[in-house]
Amino acid sequence: MIVPEDGVNDLGTVVPVVLNPLDWTALALTAAGALAWGCGGAFGWDPVAALLESRPGVLRAVQGLSGAAALYCAGLAVRLLRRRRR
Repeated sequence: MIVPEDGVNDLGTVVPVVLNPLDWTALALTAAGALAWGCGGAFGWDPVAALLESRPGVLRAVQGLSGAAALYCAGLAVRLLRRRRR
């Protein structure tokens, strides 16, 4: 499917947003990180730490990836908003 740059086709209707695999991966990691933070805030339990407590290096890597994914999603949101305003 060819998507115009401005997100509007020749008929003046809006074309659906097409996300690439990296966008979907970042969204999934961000959602998982948000759920983990929610569990920590609501129940005082960190599921990521519970699963990886014996591997602190892997735990830090997972938390770092979650943070990087959140930053990527912030950029994705800006990109989508700019596309919508054109």
